Amino acid sequence: MLTICGYANSSVEKYADSNEFKFVSLTPPPTSKGDVNGDGEIDEMDAMLVSRYSAGMLNLTPDQLIVADVNGDGEVDEMDAMLISRYSAGLIELTAKPKPNDNKVVELEEIPD
Repeated sequence: MLTICGYANSSVEKYADSNEFKFVSLTPPPTSKGDVNGDGEIDEMDAMLVSRYSAGMLNLTPDQLIVADVNGDGEVDEMDAMLISRYSAGLIELTAKPKPNDNKVVELEEIPD
């Protein structure tokens, strides 16, 4: 029997069901800038992953690279790790701002004092 993998409630799942294939649900990609591990929280674990990536100790998936670039400069580096760390410690506030033409990823923006 053929097994099809995809995201829950997607057209892939509907196709598998309508054709009587086995369907295995994948974990959806992260949806918020800073949530690198995709657990729904922006915390020190995310900062650590970005820091390790920046040091060349870890590879990130394309989806993780998108959400890891919290300052939007096109690079994933220690600055992104520091911003995630400061946010998780409550030192800065961030607000989600939808990215134009993209309902999957949001940008985080620092709120001025």
